[in-house]
Amino acid sequence: MDAKTPAASETDRSNTDAYSRRTVVAVGGTLSVVSLAGCATLMDLFADFVLEDVNVLNDTSAPVSGTLQITAPDDGVVLEESFDLEETDENEDSQVEYGDVWGASGDYEVQLELDDEIEGDASKTESVSVTDPDEEMLIIALGGADADDPIVFAVVTDVSELEEYVDE
Repeated sequence: MDAKTPAASETDRSNTDAYSRRTVVAVGGTLSVVSLAGCATLMDLFADFVLEDVNVLNDTSAPVSGTLQITAPDDGVVLEESFDLEETDENEDSQVEYGDVWGASGDYEVQLELDDEIEGDASKTESVSVTDPDEEMLIIALGGADADDPIVFAVVTDVSELEEYVDE
């Protein structure tokens, strides 16, 4: 074999590389289309990996601190925590997550006390119903610009369900 003729393995490798690049481009294009078509589904999938049973989200431009207490249907306290959240900016979210809170189905009492007011509110107490402890999560949204209230409690299975708590 002379120096100008590539060996069989070199020819095969370059064909494999071209095929692999085409495959990657095709898969990437398909994923892009699917992701645009199902943004809510992908968002929900991602949220399942990131969020826990109880999630406190700061959507204000100021730090937020306070305490959170959740009482189970049997009147036992299942969560009692203080939190300090940084302000949210356009590049970074500020949140805290708590796992292993729901023990059983039922009505849980949620008490939130903030150190400083958000749009005139510094506390909220509400009973929330959890019907599927393995799938449902509590989102506590603080200061959402499009929210009906400055403090929102929402029990959801998917974050895409939060749209019902936002002004259109």
